[in-house]
Order: sequence, then C-alpha cells, then structure tokens
Amino acid sequence: MTFSAIGKKGKASYAYLEVPVKSGWKATNNGKKAEISSYLGTFMKFKLKPGINKIQLTYTIPKLKLGSLISGLAAFVLLLVAFWPKIRQRSRK
Repeated sequence: MTFSAIGKKGKASYAYLEVPVKSGWKATNNGKKAEISSYLGTFMKFKLKPGINKIQLTYTIPKLKLGSLISGLAAFVLLLVAFWPKIRQRSRK
C-alpha cells in the first residue's frame, strides 16, 4: 500500500491509518525506513517530515518461512512412511 501525505513546516504532523498495528508490517517514508507508532492502542500513526511524504507499507506473514519448512518436512515424513514398505521390498530383492 502506498500513499502520500503533506507535512507542515514548523509543526509536528502525523498521518493516521485505520489499519491495525501488528507484527509483519514494515514502512518506508520517501524510501527510508519509517517507524510505525500506535494510535489509540490499535491503529497506525506515522510522523511526517515537512513537505510531501510518500509512505509505503508492506506486510509479510510472520513465521511464514518457518511454517513452510515444518509443513514440507511433515509432508516428506508422511511420504516416506507411506512408501516405506515398497522401498524395503526393493532393497530385499
């Protein structure tokens, strides 16, 4: 998600989004890493710099790689158990 916001000079400006703050969100402001703050304990808030701010949000599912690895290993073990009798018969011949 990308959006632009204008920050005022000489005054602290913020952008507020009605998107829940959760792990997995990363933000950049004009290409540099931006800090995601909490507003009302739930929503996202960004501090704006004077002028035009182009904010980009990206979301990645937390622990996705770990979950995929565990699922892949489990599938491998299930296939091994399913075909183990056939593998043993071939090795005895």
